[in-house]
Amino acid sequence: MHKNGSLRQVHDYPSHSVFEACTRVTSDIQDLYTITACENTGNVNLYLTSFTSRGGFTMGPFETQASEARKLQNMGAVVMLVDTPKYPQFRFRTGTIYLYDVNTDPEGEVLEELEAIDSNDFLGCQGWNRDQAFLGNADITFTEEINTYRLLVTELDHGFFTLHFSYSRGSKEINIKQTSFTDLHQLLAKYNYSMPDGSYFAAVRVVGF
Repeated sequence: MHKNGSLRQVHDYPSHSVFEACTRVTSDIQDLYTITACENTGNVNLYLTSFTSRGGFTMGPFETQASEARKLQNMGAVVMLVDTPKYPQFRFRTGTIYLYDVNTDPEGEVLEELEAIDSNDFLGCQGWNRDQAFLGNADITFTEEINTYRLLVTELDHGFFTLHFSYSRGSKEINIKQTSFTDLHQLLAKYNYSMPDGSYFAAVRVVGF
């Protein structure tokens, strides 16, 4: 299963260096290609393996600005790489969400960075009044009918951000439509529940039926 990234699949992907550890894999909805994130001493390289030819063909490495690969997800025309610490509870850094386009034009870059979303992008957004956010993880969905992506990003101490944007393949940037914040402590308080001491909001996931 390309989407889930089996251990065998990750193990069989080529690495640029013997010191690389390929830890994340994702694919497009038609399984025409997979993208692998490989960590190497504080750097993350991406590889694209195309299955349009017999046996598959791997291109890369493509260097990124990320230092850790917390999550890798392909949704619509966008690839998301979550760069947050392995142990986010220590709050060494605030984290960054990178968005990429997979370019099918042989004249251009195969993987092109569209946006780097960090704590500063959420300052002043609806429902958030703090100076700094520590990002934990993220999940991305896409509604084709209205060409809208929804990016949900956990904030370790307080809840999660929602960022709506549009993007068309071939564009050089995303168009951010709206950002908002959901305070999970307030939401839990409505049900007379509070978070245990020392806990934090580590991940978010959108599920459907």
